[in-house]
Amino acid sequence: MPTLRDLRFAIRALRGAPVVSALAIACIGLGIGSVTTVYSTATAFTFRPLPQMRDAGRLMLVAETPLSDRLQGTTVAPGTFDDLRALPEFSGVAALSGWTANVAGFDVAERVSGGRVSAGFFEVAGRSAALGRTFTADDVREAQRVVVLSGGLWRHRFGADPNIVGKSVQVDGEGHVVVGVMPDDFVFPAGTRIWTPLSLEPSAAADRTTRTLFVLARRAPGVSPDKANAAVAAPGT
Repeated sequence: MPTLRDLRFAIRALRGAPVVSALAIACIGLGIGSVTTVYSTATAFTFRPLPQMRDAGRLMLVAETPLSDRLQGTTVAPGTFDDLRALPEFSGVAALSGWTANVAGFDVAERVSGGRVSAGFFEVAGRSAALGRTFTADDVREAQRVVVLSGGLWRHRFGADPNIVGKSVQVDGEGHVVVGVMPDDFVFPAGTRIWTPLSLEPSAAADRTTRTLFVLARRAPGVSPDKANAAVAAPGT
């Protein structure tokens, strides 16, 4: 899947990064209950600031990783995601699951890379919609068929229609209402062209063994990387 390949490449590339101060890498323990022995830690990365994200220096990538290679993992289990969201050291924690979908509007369908995202994903990334809005908690909780388009897809597939918000487009053959369009410079992860709500069944949301979610966390104001790492490593988190 292109999105996950991009993420793996980006994280593995940190091994050779020459500027240590821009890539503070901290390996930390996380009390995550029933996660398997091989995958018994979480790794948090503060990464090189991205121009498409506001105040990117406060962002961290979080992954459950094998003890033998803490740069190998890119994802976490849904149960671990819930643990991270409860920590006050983060002002926001969001998850994304990559997938590809057929998108059709005024003509034939096009296969594009997309992301299913949790509530608050765009707020954690530090960006707002250029048109309309991003997802609300109700959109995610109620599994609404709504979609946010990238600026590039809006121009390419929908002719930069200024009235696109509120219209229905087909995503994998099902109607989804367009609630927003992101700025042209926001494409995260790389190559993503649409976003839909990430809604998990209760059993899936409680899963602590299947690592399916890419997690982005934003440190709260005044919280250093070391303090955030210490909070994640504390017993009972």
